Amino acid sequence: MKNNSKKTVGTSTKKTTSKTTASKKTATSKSSTAKAKSTTTKPATPPPRKTERYMLRKSGIDKQGNQQFTAIRVYERKPNGWKEDTGATTAPVGYKWINNCKSRFGGAFKQALLKEKERK
Repeated sequence: MKNNSKKTVGTSTKKTTSKTTASKKTATSKSSTAKAKSTTTKPATPPPRKTERYMLRKSGIDKQGNQQFTAIRVYERKPNGWKEDTGATTAPVGYKWINNCKSRFGGAFKQALLKEKERK
């Protein structure tokens, strides 16, 4: 009886070994298939995005005495629907204030600087 139990143990060990090699083969075939799919569906590199330009403006001093700044967006061309603020006199030389024509009290109001074209 001891011989039978040893044979059973030895046989079962061999079977598990054959199962692991079979599972390795299937895992290898799955990974090669996955690689082929990922290379065919990989999107092309997107075009480079334009970087947004900002100008820093001093906005005061905090309680610790550190200078605070506000970032103001600078545009090269006026966006659609925006208009020039003719009453503003605080724009730096070579720039104009523009806004998006929304109410100042609605929370949708935005303003920015528009870089003027150089005159020759």
